[in-house]
Order: sequence, then C-alpha cells, then structure tokens
Amino acid sequence: VNIQTNTNYAFSAWAESLSGSNPAQLQFTINGKTIGGIFTADPNTCGWKNFYVVWNSGNNTIADISLINLNTASGGNDFGLDDISFAKINIVRDSITISPASIPVVSIINKDSAICVNDSFQLVATGASTYQWNNANYLSSSTSPNPIAKPLQAASFTVTGFNSLGCSGTASLNVDVNPLPTITITPNTGVCLGDSITLSAQSTNANYSWHNNPSLSATNTPVPIAKPTDTTEYVVTVTDNNKCINKDSVQVAVWPLPTVTTRSDTSICLQTSTVLSTSSTNAISFNWSPAVGLSDINAQSPTDTATSLGVTQYVVTAFANHACVAKDTVNIVGLILPTVIISNANPIAICEGKSIQLFAIANNVKGYLWTPSKGLNQDTISNPIATPDTATKYYVMVTGQNECKANDSVYIDVKQTPVFAVTPPSASICKGESVLIIASGGNKYIWDPANPVTYPDSSANIVSPTVNTTYQVTASDTLCGVFKTFPVNVLLNYSPTVNVYKTNDIDCILTTSNLIATGASSYIWSPVQSLSDSTSATTTASPNKTTIYKLKAFSSNGCETDDSIQVNVTKGDIGNGYQVPNAFTPMLSINACFGVKEWGHVISFSMSIYNRFGQRLFTTNNLSGCWDGRFNGEMQAAGTYVFEIDASTLCAEIHRKGTVVLIR
Repeated sequence: VNIQTNTNYAFSAWAESLSGSNPAQLQFTINGKTIGGIFTADPNTCGWKNFYVVWNSGNNTIADISLINLNTASGGNDFGLDDISFAKINIVRDSITISPASIPVVSIINKDSAICVNDSFQLVATGASTYQWNNANYLSSSTSPNPIAKPLQAASFTVTGFNSLGCSGTASLNVDVNPLPTITITPNTGVCLGDSITLSAQSTNANYSWHNNPSLSATNTPVPIAKPTDTTEYVVTVTDNNKCINKDSVQVAVWPLPTVTTRSDTSICLQTSTVLSTSSTNAISFNWSPAVGLSDINAQSPTDTATSLGVTQYVVTAFANHACVAKDTVNIVGLILPTVIISNANPIAICEGKSIQLFAIANNVKGYLWTPSKGLNQDTISNPIATPDTATKYYVMVTGQNECKANDSVYIDVKQTPVFAVTPPSASICKGESVLIIASGGNKYIWDPANPVTYPDSSANIVSPTVNTTYQVTASDTLCGVFKTFPVNVLLNYSPTVNVYKTNDIDCILTTSNLIATGASSYIWSPVQSLSDSTSATTTASPNKTTIYKLKAFSSNGCETDDSIQVNVTKGDIGNGYQVPNAFTPMLSINACFGVKEWGHVISFSMSIYNRFGQRLFTTNNLSGCWDGRFNGEMQAAGTYVFEIDASTLCAEIHRKGTVVLIR
C-alpha cells in the first residue's frame, strides 16, 4: 500500500474462530515489524473480535501488511477475517474556557427516626432545583423534593440536589423500621350452645384491646372468656412499646345441642326386661349409666333387665357433632319375684303306664299353670298327678300378688318295658381260651355259678371254664320289677395231637428235605420263603442255611397246636461235582449228546463249546442241555473240542474247562 511519510494510520480487522478447540493466535506485521500484541481469536465460533492499532509511517512510503497464525496445532486453528481497514488518521483540535460555579447546599428537613412496618412518612428536601433520591423502590417518587417513603426495613435515604448549572450537593437520613408485634392467638374453634371458652392472644410487652362484644368477660385482657350465642369473630388489637399496632382474630362457631327424651318411669319384675325407648334429634351417639342391667350402654333404646329390687335411675346422654350433649333420666322399679320349686327328684324315672304326683311349693302366689297339660289330671293346682306316655318335661308357672311370675320344671323319663338279651346265647371254645358273655336290658344282673366269673353282679364277664359249663345269667329291671334268666352253654374243644418230622438235613449232595406233619386238619408252615407249600401237611424245604420251621396245626373245630422242627444245612467241598464224558458219538443212543451229569443243587449255570479256532459252537444255561455235535444245523467234523462250565452252587462257585472228543 502506498503511504505518506510521518503520518499516523489506523489498522483494524475482525476475526472469528471456525473451530473452538484451538483458536488462532494472530501476529500482524507492517514492513516485517510486528504491530500490537498477539491477537487470540474468540474460542466461540461466530464470535467476532476486533484488532485495532495506530501506526506511524516514519520515512516509509510503502506499507506491506501481513499476518502469521502462531497456533501451529494440526487441527482446529482455522479462522476467518472481515472488515479489514488501513486508513490515515486526521487530528482536529479546539478549545473551551471553563468558569467555576457554586455547589448547591442540599438539606433534608426530617430527622433520623424510626417507624413501624407498613407505616409511611413524607421526606422534605431543600436547597436545589432538581432532586434524585436513592432507594427509589421505597419512595412514591425518586425525583420529587418531598416524596412519601414506606421502607420495609431499616434504610438510609440520600438525596442529590442539582442547580441550574448541573452542580450537585447531597444530604442523608437514616430510618429504622420496627416490626409489628407478633400475636399468637387461639385458632378458630367452636363451642356447644350455652358453653363458654377462654380465648388467648399472646404477644411481648404489649397492651390488648378486644373489640367491644357483650359476649366477652373483658376487653383489655389477653385471655377473655367468650360465651357466644351464635358464630362470632373476635378481633384483638395489640400495641407494643414502640407503639406499633397489629391485629388478629379468632372465629368461634356455636354448635347446636341435641335433644333427647326417654320413656316414662315404670316398674318391672326382677329378671324381666323392658325397652328404654328414646327419641332424639341431632344425636350421633348415646351413652347410658349405670351399665348394670342394660343390653348395650351405647344403644339409643337399650333393653333393661331388672337385677335388683327398688328404684334404679338411668341417665342417657346424647352426643351430637363436636361432643355437644343433652341428657334425660328414667326411673325403673324392680319388683320381687315369687318363689317356686318342684320338690320331686329331678329327673324322675317311671315305667310305662305308671303315674306320679308332682308337688310345687310356692309362697304368696295367686295361681299355678302347668304345661304341657297332656298326661296331667289338672294343670292349675300345685300338686297334679302325671301319667305321661313318653318322656316329658313339665313346667309350672306361678303368678305372684304383684303379677310377677316364676317357674320351675321337672323331667319325667318314661321307661319302656325292658327287652332282656344275652350274647352269645351259647359258645364253643378251645380249652384254655375264654369267651366274653354280655347281658343287656336290665339294671341288675346275677351270674350262677358265681365262683368262676370275675364280676358276678356285672352285665358282662369273660369266662374260661375247664369243663363244659352252663352259666345262668339273670337280668332284672328293679324300676319296673321284671326279670329274665338265660342259660348260656359253653362247650370245650381240644387241640390236635401233632407229630412233625423231616426226611433229612441239607448238604452239598442233598439240597432239599421233606417236612411231614400228621394229626391235624390244616397246617401253616413258616417261614414260607424256602418252602414248596406253606399250607400242606407235607412240604419240601430248600434252605441255604440252618432253619427252624414253625408249624401251626388246627383241628376241624379250629383249636390250635404249635410245633417246630430244625433243618440243618452243612456246606462241604463239592469237588468234581459236575461229571462230563471225555468223548461222545452223535447219532448213537448212548453218549450221543455231550452234557453234564447232575449231582447237587445249582443256583446258576452256563456251558459253552468251542472249536480249535476259538469259535463258539454251542451254549446253554439249562443244566440238562447238551451238544449234539452240530453248529447251525451242520454236523461238525470229528476231532477235539473245548468245553467251559460256570456254575453257582450252595457250596461253591464252579469253573471247569476241558476237552471232549467228537467221534464219528
């Protein structure tokens, strides 16, 4: 740029960051010399920032303007430039003459003072042409010389006054703000009509004034007594030592009373009842006192049962909402009951068709009434004769001179003609056993003969005669005067005479033994696990250890004899107990099939035949099975073959291996 020498130039440029992570740091130069400091672009994108500097050209006639971004970070240092200007600065000069003017003397007529919260006062300022007050929010005007001030807290008011030349002076005023007295007053409440309540208004160092109300006991006390006749709002004014005044109020509602009217006075007999009928309005609950004799002390109309002689006064209290109450009373007179008792034993037992006279004893009564009347010769006398045909409970009701009633009862059980019996009518038992004989139908029993029985006067006895015996059992009913004798024959049966024996004991050769019993009709052997038949006279035993077999033998009439027998088991050396031939010839009648010649008992058994190549040609688990020289239906060649035998026996585990020759 061509420029003039010794001239001031202003250079200006606006820059912004295109990324905020690494803002550009720009250094501007003119003719290779830096101007101004390092200029850092605003890190906020689109935040333009101005660079401005004044530069004198000196002897330079050309200005070469350049910039360098000193932030060499690999990213985020991009920037933008706008509004670049380079212009000559022209300086214009002028002069003015200033003459000193006088300063106004400003004053506030008011003095420092204190007011109450919510009070206001007028400020008056003098000595200036115009005014400007601070704390304008507490003032009716901040430019008036006499604004109305209403501070809410302690404040200092300063006014600045200006004369016509604009010179100013100030004055100040301090104002304290005293709080209003706090009042703690009775919350809104209520009373029942006719009741009074003590109101309370409490403050500190204060005087009280309740608004004049004829229902208050006093108006200048913090705790007057109020007795309103309808809902009333009571207002109290409280003045503290700072002459600050506050007001509060309490509303007292007047709640209506309920009404209650119970029945008129009456008399009732002891142990009888009457309903205390009660009407009411506005009541929500009730309470009666005393509680004695009442069915429910909280019922509106409870039932009263007389429990004592003379007068009982009951008070009913009706409760409305807010516990407002009303009361009424009733007198109940308890009357004495007559006394009556049936002197007969109770219960009474008579036989069918019989009669009995009943006796009712009573004092100061004027009448009797028996129920039911069926079976009675009369039902309005004190001593009727009763002849019931079934069990009956008779009641007698007596009426006293005061019309009170009393009753008693007696139960008559009519006993039907007894039916005597004895069980069993006869019996057959085995000798040494016993039998239970039960007689029934009576209330007294006699046994004959009495000596063999345990309880000769009981209805039941267990008898164990040693010979055939006939027992005479007599059952009698002493109430009805009847009896019957039963002969009970008890016959004895005898147990069988039994013989028990065995054919042999058990060893490795003889693996079974026959058990034989004689002399009875039927048998039961035990234990049954190793027996062929547990209910036969003869059975086969196959025990694997010495065992005692028990026998129950029964005669044809069921009498039992017990016996037992022991079968001993001896396990020896079986040796070569399984014999096989060393050669056989198929198709012949003798030795035509290769197999085991059995002796001894086998638990498990297997036999296999192999050729000289180890191929199995035959196998069997049957002890009597044998090889006929064939494999898959084809007769095998003559030669030597290998046999293998495995067996479990009573005495040992057997494993034999050998050869046999097949001859053709």
